[in-house]
Amino acid sequence: MKKEDIYRLLEQVLYEFPVQQIEYYIPKWVEMLEESHEIKQDLLENVRAYMDGIEKVRDVRNREFTAQSSFIRAMKQEAMDLSSGTLKVQVDFDPAYYYRTLSELTGAAIDGEYQLIAAVRELSKMKKEYEQVQDALQAVRMKGYGVISPVKGEITLEEPVVIRQGNKYGVKIRSEAPSIHLIRANIETEIAPIVGSEQQANDLIAYIRENQQTEDGIWNTNIFGKSVEQLVEDGIRGKLTRIGDECQEKLQDTMQKVVNDLSGGMVCIII
Repeated sequence: MKKEDIYRLLEQVLYEFPVQQIEYYIPKWVEMLEESHEIKQDLLENVRAYMDGIEKVRDVRNREFTAQSSFIRAMKQEAMDLSSGTLKVQVDFDPAYYYRTLSELTGAAIDGEYQLIAAVRELSKMKKEYEQVQDALQAVRMKGYGVISPVKGEITLEEPVVIRQGNKYGVKIRSEAPSIHLIRANIETEIAPIVGSEQQANDLIAYIRENQQTEDGIWNTNIFGKSVEQLVEDGIRGKLTRIGDECQEKLQDTMQKVVNDLSGGMVCIII
């Protein structure tokens, strides 16, 4: 028996060993999808189908597999390590679904590289703006008040002027910058439909409580042609519109005086 025959025989023996492991190589963007995502679920179904009937190394030789998927373009056997029984499979996806997934995640229409770069720039700009207000938003949610401090580019400096105090002189440089003050104000609104008799009012309460047990809960409960959600939104909107332009200007002037001139307590009178 020649050396080549021995190698061929040993190779045939190795083909009878079981497949110990199958490694699937997929794009990073697919890895980051949630398990419940349709692309991830479709991948798992095709992985199960690919593994069906594979037990020995011999089973993967010249194996052809066509993925039953609109997302997966091909599942190709890249390599078979006979020493460890490890099969490596490359999974290729249709590039169109990469951009479709990005569109779903970002909420922006992305059809190619141009739209992708434009979206990244826009989202980066929005991220920087949000970082400036993030601490203030957290503060207003926790204690009801938060301040967005001005950045360097928003600060204006006036020309320095000479000042005199007694027989001494100095220099004064005045600066001005916008600060944004966030104040949480809880809006109270009521739904108080007049239905008639006491029994009718009790029947309406029973109807509302019954709807609380449904999937949509009390929000979609219909009262005189409108849902509870619509009635609450109308009440909130009505109170918000009371703060007209004149009131807004007065609030702004008051806040500026508080920020710049307050040295003690504060008294507010609402007429």
